[in-house]
Amino acid sequence: MFKASMDSTTKVITSLVILMLAGVSILPLKELLAPDVSFGDVIRNTLAVVFLVALPVGIWIYAPSGYEIDAGRLVIHRNVGQVSIDLNEIAEVKRQEGVIGRSIRTFGVGGLFGFYGKFYTDGVGSATFYATQRKNWVWVKLKSGKNILLTPDMPEEFAGRLRGALHAPSP
Repeated sequence: MFKASMDSTTKVITSLVILMLAGVSILPLKELLAPDVSFGDVIRNTLAVVFLVALPVGIWIYAPSGYEIDAGRLVIHRNVGQVSIDLNEIAEVKRQEGVIGRSIRTFGVGGLFGFYGKFYTDGVGSATFYATQRKNWVWVKLKSGKNILLTPDMPEEFAGRLRGALHAPSP
């Protein structure tokens, strides 16, 4: 399996957001401990704390953790679950140097535990990111025209193995 580690930018964004959410959750926790708290305040503050804890946990669940080429499939591992793409669906694999240019998040996560979901970039167009850093880009173009961008720790080796698997004879 090819690991997908967070770069320093992603680590800083993740740390700051979690610290901010922890800081924001202090007020409802403080109100819950007040001696004259009403039942309505208990419900409201409990829901606020649950939301502030569940939000980063829910986002972490979908964060990519690694990539694997196995049994005729490209498998994108997430912290919980995986995405699997048949190698027969892949048209092209490119090692993309540097950053993909400007990108706009259309429906995804932009920094908290990574960059994943739907994005639009200058260099690629519409794409699904399963990335944990802003470098090491590997562009997987599907025969359907969809674009997938991955960021394995060893992008050259990953792209080479994936290309090799595409051209390997079927068992």
